[in-house]
Amino acid sequence: MPQINLPLIPTSGPWRTVVRAATQREPAHRPATAQRLQQLIAQETETPPQPPLLRAEELSKSIAAGTSAAAHELVALATAHTDDAPLYCDLLLKLPPASLAPALLAVPGQAAEVVRAMATLLGTHKPPERGEVDAVIMWLMNIAQEAVDAGSWICWRNAATAPLNGTPTGINGYRNATSPTGCSP
Repeated sequence: MPQINLPLIPTSGPWRTVVRAATQREPAHRPATAQRLQQLIAQETETPPQPPLLRAEELSKSIAAGTSAAAHELVALATAHTDDAPLYCDLLLKLPPASLAPALLAVPGQAAEVVRAMATLLGTHKPPERGEVDAVIMWLMNIAQEAVDAGSWICWRNAATAPLNGTPTGINGYRNATSPTGCSP
C-alpha cells in the first residue's frame, strides 16, 4: 500500500531503474524526452544486462580519469542494485569518498538507498574481514564530511539517517513537506 513520502520502486529487476529514473523529484534528473524514456526502457529490458560489478569497474576507471558524469552513473547503478554486495563492499568502499560525494549529494533519495544498502550488505557475500566494518564507517563519515563542506549537512543527515532509523523522516523528525529527506526540491 502506498505511504506518504515513501517511493514505490520495484525492489529489483530492470523496471527498478526505469521507475526510479522516471519518478525523480527533480525534472532535470528524469529522462528529458519520450524518446529517451523509450531508450531507457529498451536498454533495461531488451539488452542483455552487463553484470553491475563489471560496469562499476569501468565507471570507477572513468572517475579516476576525472569524468564527473561517471560518478553520477555509478551512484545510479548502485541504487539500481542495492542487493549487490560485491558492488558495494568490494568496489564502492575502495573509491575515494570525495569522488562520489557530489553525485550522492545531488540526489538525496539515492544517497539514502546507498547508505541503507552499505549498512545492510556488509558481511552478506563473505564474512567481514578485519577492518572492513571500520572501512564502512570511515566511508560514511568521509561522505558526511563532504556534505558538511558542501553545505548540505542537514540534507545528507536526513537522507542518511532515515534508512538507518527505519523512518521516512530521519532523526528528530526533521522533514519538510516537499521531501522525505528534508531537502527542498
